[in-house]
Parts: sequence; C-alpha cells; structure tokens
Amino acid sequence: MMPANWVWMATGRDPAADLRGTYDTQAGAQRTLLANGGMKTLWADLAGRAGLRPVEGYARGDVGVIRAQVSARRVSDVGAVYLGNLLWATVGQGGGILALRVDRPLAWTFQ
Repeated sequence: MMPANWVWMATGRDPAADLRGTYDTQAGAQRTLLANGGMKTLWADLAGRAGLRPVEGYARGDVGVIRAQVSARRVSDVGAVYLGNLLWATVGQGGGILALRVDRPLAWTFQ
C-alpha cells in the first residue's frame, strides 16, 4: 500500500480505495494479489485508476513494481516509489523502508 498511499497523497486520488481494509495479514495480502493477477497486473490497474501513465525514464516520485528480497528466502515483486539515482523505496519485511538500486522496473508517472 505504500506506493498507493504516495499516489493518494500526491494526487488526491486513492487508487487502492476498494482494497483498503479487505485484508489484515500477509496471507490475506497474497490472496488479494493473486485474485488481481499479481503485483504487476494489479499496479497497472491501480495506475490507470489514478490517471498515471507508463514511463521508461523515471522522475522522483514515480511509482513502480520492482523485484526485491522480501525475506531471507524469498524474492518477490513489490510496489515502490522512485527516489532518484536508480533508488526505489519500498517497505521491508519488518515494516521499515528500504531503498534499493533497481534498473528497468515497471513504472508509472503522474508528472
């Protein structure tokens, strides 16, 4: 939800309004992702709802889907916000913010 929160704050449009409160566990989040076609498909839909457009050259504040180490044994697609210099911010396993260097994520802009 972190990138959806960012889009909501930046644009006043909450692309994930219908998903909020529908799950409260990691398993529930996984079920929601699967029901919506996975992270990339879900974010393509969320970006469209918010009026964002796909982008290949990123600007600070753009949102995207990156591949990240989400636990000691698992790599997964996660939502992220672009910080600049190929750094993307996402929420880590313990709830803290991670800044990861990623090249060529799937991304959208509202700028």
